[in-house]
Amino acid sequence: MFKGVDLTAANRVIPERWEGFPGAAKAVLEARTGTWPSLVGAIRAADVAVIHGDGAMVGNGIIPRTDLFLAYLAKRRLGTPVIMVNHSADFGHPELRRMAENVYPLFDDVVFRDPVSAERCATLCTGRFAADTAFWFEPSPRETWAAIARRPTYFDVWPDTATFDPSEPYLCLGGSSLHGTAWRPTAVARDYAALVRKLRSVYDGQIVLTLSGLQELEVFRPLARELDLPLVAPTTPVQQGVDLLGNADAYIGGRWHTAIFALRGGAPVVALSAKQGKMGSLMLAAGLPTTEFDAFALASSSEDITKSLLDHLRAGQDLRRTLRTWADGMAVNCWDNVAYLRNFASTGQDPDAPLPLRPGQDPTAVGVAAPNDGAPRMNAPR
Repeated sequence: MFKGVDLTAANRVIPERWEGFPGAAKAVLEARTGTWPSLVGAIRAADVAVIHGDGAMVGNGIIPRTDLFLAYLAKRRLGTPVIMVNHSADFGHPELRRMAENVYPLFDDVVFRDPVSAERCATLCTGRFAADTAFWFEPSPRETWAAIARRPTYFDVWPDTATFDPSEPYLCLGGSSLHGTAWRPTAVARDYAALVRKLRSVYDGQIVLTLSGLQELEVFRPLARELDLPLVAPTTPVQQGVDLLGNADAYIGGRWHTAIFALRGGAPVVALSAKQGKMGSLMLAAGLPTTEFDAFALASSSEDITKSLLDHLRAGQDLRRTLRTWADGMAVNCWDNVAYLRNFASTGQDPDAPLPLRPGQDPTAVGVAAPNDGAPRMNAPR
């Protein structure tokens, strides 16, 4: 789609301060060459513009500024309704906050994926919390899944191998979104090695390294070789990862979606620190301890991390059932991310009309059918 397009040149239009938005929008609307005319035409033709915020709203980089500028362009200058869904927000940077203070009130709907973000932004907009759409994925029951997953090479993605027996106890250990902000692979690997040794002194099961980003390979490949650990690569299909994490005894890490996949199966989480404080927010929502252990100080925190793990394991099946029941509810609640679109598509009403769906209500409960185009649907759990 962008073959031959100089995206760097296009990005120069994106303002670095709120005061630059009007001038930048004028330049974009007057542009006759490059990528902007086609984008403006697409926005004009759209019924609704949807921004999937994810974890972008933090710092003052090109991505959050672009999201907010496009929202301003679509709503203020082109009159197209705009919604922001499934996202966390941390406006600690003063310039990004100034942009958000002016743009968030323009959104026709704002959906935060964690309760702390919703509370943090209560003065900016009338947004609400709805669960991350990752909760839709449901792990297979261990009794049926393990027989398939234990086959040789099932989790291998060349050149990495993950030889372990999923029918026996295991826990998953992963990285943190913070690691990329201060990349010290050798120091991080040493910290993880110390943590693994401490875990092995109190936990008799298998330890499986679960990666969420390609950059993490620089830490975890040497670690896997040194300590003879199975390594599940970040290119593993999502549903396989969900089955793996959801059936684990526990997950230790600072990755948002990976933690959700674990919780979906009832696996408790020991949170490492992450961007935006989102892991603590997820733990709060799940009813787990909100402590985020410093992702850059795992060796010194290993005693407390293992204690937290053992507390979860002692809680046993009661805790797993509680977490699984809560996550089932989040799988239904995540439909609220598209409540605005469901309302617009099913009733043809003005998009500013009140939403017919209550937060957390399954759209199928009000007879709104998903299009039958063969794509996977976010069906509520049976």
